Amino acid sequence: MKETEKRTGRRSPQCHSGFVSAYFLSVFLYLSLYCGVLAVNLKNRSEVMLNLKQEQEYFLEESPAVRQLMCDLAKQKAAEDEAKEDEEEESDSLLTGYEISGNTVLLSAAGPYPVQILAVYDPETYRIVEIQSLRSEP
Repeated sequence: MKETEKRTGRRSPQCHSGFVSAYFLSVFLYLSLYCGVLAVNLKNRSEVMLNLKQEQEYFLEESPAVRQLMCDLAKQKAAEDEAKEDEEEESDSLLTGYEISGNTVLLSAAGPYPVQILAVYDPETYRIVEIQSLRSEP
């Protein structure tokens, strides 16, 4: 190699003079990438925590309304059972304050996160079959 350097005055193409700087550049790029991935991971975790908090607040607003509906449906079932035992006319519906369409009920829960709840119940057993939250998220 020294012979080619002496003859031409140039270094051979196999020279490794920039190896150290390239090595440190690759280490720097790997560390930068790692820090970027950590930052994105922390951002995603914080968004998940905020979404879980909001979901819990929705649930705390929905659950009393659903429980009240379940209680009213149980009272309605008991009233119909009494009417059948006494063989009298069926009593009026105890399900007041709800928007009823067939076997579906539309509830409204007010609070910081207003929500409407669509509940489907079995008309024979008066048990709730399905619940769907209709949320108007900002």
